Amino acid sequence: MIPEYKEIIRRGSEALAPHGRMVIADLRKPDRWPMWIVNFMVWITRPFGTSLDITLRKPWEAMETYLAKTSFSKFYGGFTYISSGEKD
Repeated sequence: MIPEYKEIIRRGSEALAPHGRMVIADLRKPDRWPMWIVNFMVWITRPFGTSLDITLRKPWEAMETYLAKTSFSKFYGGFTYISSGEKD
């Protein structure tokens, strides 16, 4: 939900203790879904603050930049994900 998510991930990773872990769970645009389904899912979840631009962000890539031992798992047909990383 935060437009400056890359900066937040950078600062959060710097604040972690050695071997500390950061985890993000959020929505994403599934790779092969037609746009009408994506737009419908965004509409359904709009009361929770979802918008199409949020589903297009890729915070897990920022985590890979600033943290070691990262993981990325998709759920619900790729519409949600959990990404984690550990500080060296």
